[in-house]
Amino acid sequence: MFLIKKSLLASFAILLTLTLSTNIAHAQAVMELEDSLEQLNAEDPEKQFEALSNIQSRGRNVNGKALSKVRDLTKSENLEMRVRAITTLGSMKDKARIMTPELLEMLDDDNADVRKAAADSLAKVGGKKARKIAKKFAKKEEKRQAAEQLKAKQRQWGLEYRESQKRQRATAQREALKR
Repeated sequence: MFLIKKSLLASFAILLTLTLSTNIAHAQAVMELEDSLEQLNAEDPEKQFEALSNIQSRGRNVNGKALSKVRDLTKSENLEMRVRAITTLGSMKDKARIMTPELLEMLDDDNADVRKAAADSLAKVGGKKARKIAKKFAKKEEKRQAAEQLKAKQRQWGLEYRESQKRQRATAQREALKR
């Protein structure tokens, strides 16, 4: 009987230690998240980037306050900040599902990096329908980039052709003057 009580006490002590360790770890995580949220308010973009990285590493383990702050940064004038914030939303997965309509709007952004980040995040946070839209967007974006590259090549070739035509005319004029 004494051995059973001693064994139960030892088990209880281990359980209590694990519970305390878990509570301490949780409290530390909450404090770190609060620090990251404070950094998001900083004027220094480097601190904001660091905070977004910290929040991104937590994934789903964030609160509504973090989601709200990250949402605000998706509207930043700093392009790199916008892309990082959008990517951070993707790491939040189902916690950021409320952002699906805004992510869909971002697919029409003028900037290709913003569009890509929005599509990637949409695929992570949205449901099946959002993932299908993200896949369609990725194909459409590939075609858009190919068309832009083709136009750039055509402009380059057009310039090269015009330059060669100028050289030929100049050569013809010099030869005509020699005669």
